[in-house]
Amino acid sequence: MLNFQIEDFDDSVPVVVFPRTYKITASQWESLGNDEIIMFKARLDKQGEKIQLIFDRFLQIDLNKIPKESLPKEVHIRFNPQYTQDNLMELRRTVMNQNGKNPVFLHVPTKTGEYILKAPDSMGISSDERLFDRISMYGFINSVWTV
Repeated sequence: MLNFQIEDFDDSVPVVVFPRTYKITASQWESLGNDEIIMFKARLDKQGEKIQLIFDRFLQIDLNKIPKESLPKEVHIRFNPQYTQDNLMELRRTVMNQNGKNPVFLHVPTKTGEYILKAPDSMGISSDERLFDRISMYGFINSVWTV
């Protein structure tokens, strides 16, 4: 038997894999890597206010059939040399409210060159051009782009 949670930014739901199902799918479970994307079929089990999913089987994902625009993109933000700690906090407040899936990379100038920091996954943002325009309007931001 296997138990795990699926979660988003708002909530989580427990998932139960019963022993018989686990035995049938054991090789697939064992081949999974960290942070791997999976898709599965499950049945909703609701008892009063308590809900859980009962795992049925894995589903195939063909990443070539997913439109490129729906795949996560890296969002890069380059700071001007005149940025301050307050500027970092202002950008953090803007980004933290986005709940997007795209990872953020901060390009910070230092005396010895540019330093690139990957922001925590909790700071993922959407690839919305209006958001990029808003971030670009900050005087301490040099440029914003996606890869």
